[in-house]
Amino acid sequence: MLRTRHHHDTGATDPILIVAAIGASLALLIGGTFTVKTVTDSAKDSSAKNDLAAVAAAEDTRATDLAIDAVPTYPAGQTFTRWTNPATPTASTSELYDASTGATSRTNSALNPAGAAASLAKTQFGLKQAGSFGATSTAPITNGSWAWATDAVSAPTGRSTYLRLNASAATKNTDGRIGFTLVDHMPIAVGDSMSMGAYVRTQDAFPMWFKKTYYDTATATTPIISYEGWGKATTASAWTRVTDSLAVNNASWKFMTVEVLQSSTSTADLGHWVDITGITFERGTTTVGSYFDGETTPEDTSLLTVPGTAIPYDSSGTTSALTNDLRTSGALCRRRPSSRVPWRSRRQMGFVSW
Repeated sequence: MLRTRHHHDTGATDPILIVAAIGASLALLIGGTFTVKTVTDSAKDSSAKNDLAAVAAAEDTRATDLAIDAVPTYPAGQTFTRWTNPATPTASTSELYDASTGATSRTNSALNPAGAAASLAKTQFGLKQAGSFGATSTAPITNGSWAWATDAVSAPTGRSTYLRLNASAATKNTDGRIGFTLVDHMPIAVGDSMSMGAYVRTQDAFPMWFKKTYYDTATATTPIISYEGWGKATTASAWTRVTDSLAVNNASWKFMTVEVLQSSTSTADLGHWVDITGITFERGTTTVGSYFDGETTPEDTSLLTVPGTAIPYDSSGTTSALTNDLRTSGALCRRRPSSRVPWRSRRQMGFVSW
């Protein structure tokens, strides 16, 4: 019998070929995976570098801001007082000013306001060891009844100096009262306004007040008119503040004398004393403000505010501090954390998102 040979297709199941096919497939798969990973890593790397560049730019901007604000400043509204002429405070006006802007809010034009030893001209508003009422020179009176004094206990100004008058026949004015001349024949004009205050202390309890006398010439001895304020009662040996204000509304009033003296209904016993200190004289207002001079609240540099440090940044938008200053650590932008480091740890190390 003729034997017929049958052909079988064994190539597809040949183990060698199967292994080869699997190997080729794996190669393609792995190669593709590496390609995708490379592209992904490149994108992450590029994104991270952009993030770091943005952080560096932000730090540079903040550093510039800090350089601009590097000068320490005082908080808004912080006020101090100063002498306009610190070299000679007893002949200097004083100012209350905003330390943050330098703007002056009040000026005390009274010279020697706290009663230190000083010699002022009669036309200067201030405490002076001048003669009796209407004194025409800056020299002390011959009997020395006016004298500079210092208390062991501070005066209401926070300082202990004042001017003391010991009552005597030579120190009384023409109607038998005693007091102090703060200014004599000071030039004034219509439209001027001013306020004034003074602390007085009397050995006897009697009222004290301001008296304003107006003249038409600088040498006139006969006044046009005079006004006296309401008497402020005093307690024996205690400081009391008397105040007054005025607005010049008469063109014939060209010069003014201001005194602080006993009210017209009282007299002081000879040999008794009256003290004065803490005077204020403010122009341009009829409002009497609190007392101040150049030493009331001197500048305090401990209140200066110093600019803070740069605000930290990271890619998540929070303000957790970076561990490196990107402006000075440029190498950080060229480093990548190990793939074995958890993502959270990478940020804590100073890296942004990868």
